[in-house]
Amino acid sequence: MPETHVVLADLHIPFHNGPALSVAHKIAKAAKPDVIWWLGDVLDFAPVSRFRDSSRYAHTVQDELDEAVAYFQRMRRQFPGVEFRYMKGNHERRLKYYLWVQASHLRDLRAARFEHQFRFDCNDKPIDLGITFHNKKHCLARKFVLKHGSRANLYACRWEYEDEGRSGMSAHMHRSGSWAWGRPGTGRDMWHGVGCLCDLDPVYKEDDGKPSPWNHGMAVLTKDGGSVGVENVIIENGSAIWRGRSFEA
Repeated sequence: MPETHVVLADLHIPFHNGPALSVAHKIAKAAKPDVIWWLGDVLDFAPVSRFRDSSRYAHTVQDELDEAVAYFQRMRRQFPGVEFRYMKGNHERRLKYYLWVQASHLRDLRAARFEHQFRFDCNDKPIDLGITFHNKKHCLARKFVLKHGSRANLYACRWEYEDEGRSGMSAHMHRSGSWAWGRPGTGRDMWHGVGCLCDLDPVYKEDDGKPSPWNHGMAVLTKDGGSVGVENVIIENGSAIWRGRSFEA
């Protein structure tokens, strides 16, 4: 039987975009998924970033974690019985980097493990969100891999394909795109980039002095045996069209 996998990525809580996220959730509901993937950078971890001035943020790491847990609680209520899979991205690794490098005396605390933060709600009550965590990548089919990714410019899809040598999908680039590659006798491969669900011009980009070349989006994958069909959905100004239907925030 074919499986439906919904892919969401790059929310960067608390810098997520409400309208884009609302549309993505409505499409996910309509898709009736077997699995929902979050391809990394669900949280931003701005206060412990080595690339930013943490003093400009009023929120704390715990604030981000509480908001993320509350988000997954809402998603679990909306999608009971759906398998949740969370691929950690470079922003999730910020917490580990901080503990291992800047607060190394805390790095062996089991309670400091990223996954542990999703076992309790904001009132420290035990919860079970049913999330499976992945560290690097996952082979959805023999020739199709899911990963957060590490490439971010206009050629990101091509480079991600060259890194893997097979078809797949990644996030991190914050834009929708595809790269096709084929050679006689070997078939055709295609790498896909999925759009982000964070603000397109967040506060931490103010210092750049230029707009971000990003777009909102999500994806619906259909896995049938060893084949994976990809529907890359672009969300613009809080609206999208998928399978002939309009979805509004």
